[in-house]
Amino acid sequence: MGAADGPWRRALLSGLAIFAASRAGLVAVSAFAWIGDQGRHRSAAQVARLWATQYDSPWFIAIAEHGYQRTGDASPAAFFPLYPLLIRLFTPLCLGRSWVAALLVANAALLAALIVLFRLTEHELGRAAAGRTIFYLVAFPTAFFLSAAYNEGLFIALLTATVYCLRREHWWRAGALGALAAATRSAGILLLFAFAFEYARTHGYLRPRTYFRSQSYFRTRVYVRARALVLNRKIRRNPETPRPNLSDKSSLVVISARDATQEVRAHAGADGSSTHAAPHGPGADAGSHEASTRGGSHEASTHAAAHGANADTAAHRTGAQLEAHDAPPEGGAPAATRGAGAYVATHGEGAHRARPGLRRRQKPGGAERRDDRPAPGGRDIPRGDRAPGHHGRIAASAPAMLLIPLGLGAVMIADRIAYGDALAFSHTQAAHWGRHLAWPWRAPIDAARAPGPPFTEIWTHNLLELATVALLGVLLVLALAGPWRLRRDQLLFPLLGAALLIFMISFPSRYTADIPYPLYSASRIGLEVFPAFMMLGRMGRNRWLDRTLLAAFLATQGVLAAHFLHSGWVA
Repeated sequence: MGAADGPWRRALLSGLAIFAASRAGLVAVSAFAWIGDQGRHRSAAQVARLWATQYDSPWFIAIAEHGYQRTGDASPAAFFPLYPLLIRLFTPLCLGRSWVAALLVANAALLAALIVLFRLTEHELGRAAAGRTIFYLVAFPTAFFLSAAYNEGLFIALLTATVYCLRREHWWRAGALGALAAATRSAGILLLFAFAFEYARTHGYLRPRTYFRSQSYFRTRVYVRARALVLNRKIRRNPETPRPNLSDKSSLVVISARDATQEVRAHAGADGSSTHAAPHGPGADAGSHEASTRGGSHEASTHAAAHGANADTAAHRTGAQLEAHDAPPEGGAPAATRGAGAYVATHGEGAHRARPGLRRRQKPGGAERRDDRPAPGGRDIPRGDRAPGHHGRIAASAPAMLLIPLGLGAVMIADRIAYGDALAFSHTQAAHWGRHLAWPWRAPIDAARAPGPPFTEIWTHNLLELATVALLGVLLVLALAGPWRLRRDQLLFPLLGAALLIFMISFPSRYTADIPYPLYSASRIGLEVFPAFMMLGRMGRNRWLDRTLLAAFLATQGVLAAHFLHSGWVA
């Protein structure tokens, strides 16, 4: 791929296009929200300022202008410092108008979030799904908060950037970005667990049972594409044995060179036959036994696979011989990818990045497969297991996850200095907004049981919050099961999405006459559950589902945005 059509250039152009389209929509709402209003005349600047003066926005601007001032209930502590700090930094560029700086930072963060989310989704699900994902995000009924003076856009940008770095194994960058996310919203601390999970999976400590297992022997691994039955000491010599289902993902197994050799020898030698016996069945590769210990090196690989009715014999070859054997012929696939479909790799420093017989391949959605996935066959294979040399780098990069709590630690230090209470950000939420820790199912039940006649303010707000939680929950379940489920190596996304959702509903507002909204602001905070929007992008290839979602989302957002401009509370 040329630089002119690089992935980040595509992400930039797509993000700019969606961002510009959403700005046009908000300008239209800002212009037509006053139909029927007989009030005073408003200038364009006054209407623009309304986006920075509603509800939580004045708190952020006050902190940017005056810092964390002492109040009776330490209310400013509820708002984390990174967004106000950026407002303060950009205020001089906005001629001293902090509300302009607040909108500038929020909208710049939204643009960054769209770009990074597009790149992340393209990397995981393909280009088409990436375009739909960012469009659904800005079309969501409460997405206008991403353009107002709120910190949701900044948090989503940092959240998606951290996850992208985790998926690309840029551990220190992920740790630094995670620290900034934790200094933006309290939910950022969840990235610590996301980091630990992805780090363990990538380094081979979490191995999905139905994908493959790996064992290392002399820094080599053998990728054998055959039924688990064949590798489970069930290799048969009978030509009438049914062919193994090579397209079955559950049959993909990784074993060591020693184990593969012993497996073949055990069954080939059971009847006195030689381990050099020729393979049976049509199309089987000719396995040779070319032992090589040049220079005392033990870096040999075994190539064994079952095809047709029987299994190939084991073969020991050095890395150089593998390169020659697996080099793609003129106009054809690599030798190791033809016939039985076995894949052999020699692991040296960084060898898992470029294995013989493996090549980059375009998926139907436009995303490229990773270098260490077999191109032929088109099965999605995780990158979780690494060579022994990869495990040696654990000590150097594992401490990067400790950067994430530093962001929350900085918030606690600031609260301790300003209010004498390191947990003031939590205590003021309980005192001022009635938030408290509860079981995650408690708030949805309270919201469903909230009294009041239908089509009133309380009923409508609770319906909006309940619908948001239900939609996000269903999408995350579909990421784990069903026709749109993600691959096992993408388990990070539904797990992180579930953690964000549970964290959000586990701190509801106390259901009282003054605050009759148990799921307080859930429809706004739900924007942060970006894996759910990735699932929408995956499902949106269905034309009717896509049109239905966009019609419902955009119509609802127009109504809520107009209500917001009229100083109405939304979320």
